Amino acid sequence: MERSWTTVGAALVARLGQQDVEAEIEAFDWQPVEDGMEVAFSPGHAIKTAIQEFRLPKVSAIAISAFAREGGENEDGFYPGFYGVEANYVNGRARVYLLDTGVELIPLASDHWRVEPVETKRKRTASTGVRRMVDVEMYP
Repeated sequence: MERSWTTVGAALVARLGQQDVEAEIEAFDWQPVEDGMEVAFSPGHAIKTAIQEFRLPKVSAIAISAFAREGGENEDGFYPGFYGVEANYVNGRARVYLLDTGVELIPLASDHWRVEPVETKRKRTASTGVRRMVDVEMYP
């Protein structure tokens, strides 16, 4: 697994504390996405918008949390929502972590798990009228 932090979320990560953000990520209770699934309006709408805006394919799980810092108190009155979305790509899986400030939805980080190809097939392709063979990676 490889974690990437966004530059757009850097100020919020600094404000909240990177260790607290990582602890919140580890504490997520992931729920599989199912037909007829019920989610509160604000987190549900934010997650749906993120899926559309970031073009996250084949979403298989989501996580919703109220970001609580160590000690249980948010001294500065900042109580953001914190969401996770798991998407599945042809070459692996990703989890995107989003902070809802009440005004905007900011991606803070993402985790990536790459799936190694299980076989390679030969495929014909035409490029400028010339036929040639190329390798195509196949994923489970």
